Amino acid sequence: MIQSIGTLYAIQDLFDHLSEHVVAQDQFLEGFSKYGSSTAADVYETATRLSWICTADSGQLVPTEIGKAAHQGRDRAMRLRFQLANIIETTRPVWGGLLPKGGKEAEAGLPDEIRQCFEEALLFGDVTDDLVEWWDRLAGIMREVSQRRLLETGRRGERLSLGYERERTEQAPKWQAVETNYAGYDVLSIRDKRDFAALKIEVKASDRAFKHATIHITEHEWITASKSPDSYLFHVWLLDPQPVLFVVLSATVISHLPNNQGKGKWRNTAIPLGAITRPQYGIRRAA
Repeated sequence: MIQSIGTLYAIQDLFDHLSEHVVAQDQFLEGFSKYGSSTAADVYETATRLSWICTADSGQLVPTEIGKAAHQGRDRAMRLRFQLANIIETTRPVWGGLLPKGGKEAEAGLPDEIRQCFEEALLFGDVTDDLVEWWDRLAGIMREVSQRRLLETGRRGERLSLGYERERTEQAPKWQAVETNYAGYDVLSIRDKRDFAALKIEVKASDRAFKHATIHITEHEWITASKSPDSYLFHVWLLDPQPVLFVVLSATVISHLPNNQGKGKWRNTAIPLGAITRPQYGIRRAA
């Protein structure tokens, strides 16, 4: 989306120009091979894709209300902050996931061209109330996006487990997680085609590679598993590029769980997938 900081600066200049002059789309594109340190084509494409400008029926370029809101500020740095805020709010970029981690983590992990934009917007500068407000607001937006993506990833894993169990047992399993979050498991199935004893399945899903995948287990899930360990399994799905299922026994997980000490009690723990299974044990499934 952002080709360079020069494009954002050039769009700022275009907004200044449009505030005092009428500019036709053809005139702009054909009259400027270069515009600032960018090109007219890149400026037009970026600004229209972000809905900052549009072309009126008369053919002239017109700033939109969204565009005007994204170009507030008394100087280049402040306007750049508004531009970046609008880009994050409307496009939810992948790199935006770094914002909730804080300024230092974002500075270290952002792509070079994005980091330059943040630097020139003084977003890594001295802490001020305005700066804290900017980070808090945008980090909050991206935190919500991250939670939604986690939910979508989890639901995809649950659907895969439902299909797998239906095929394995020739019976329709129950999608427990849709009915309640308090059951301590996600899918209720049976042991096999001939044994109709209940089998509780907690589903975990990740879009990371095996060596980076981690599963999170809650205390409630483990309490539920420990009450009937022989009838409780973990389904762990790695989703990309093709779904792969790892079936993990409760007994395999227990040695990796923390202990309660004193008055402290654990509520959620993370376990590397590589600690409880091996890549060769994965069952490949159709996407």
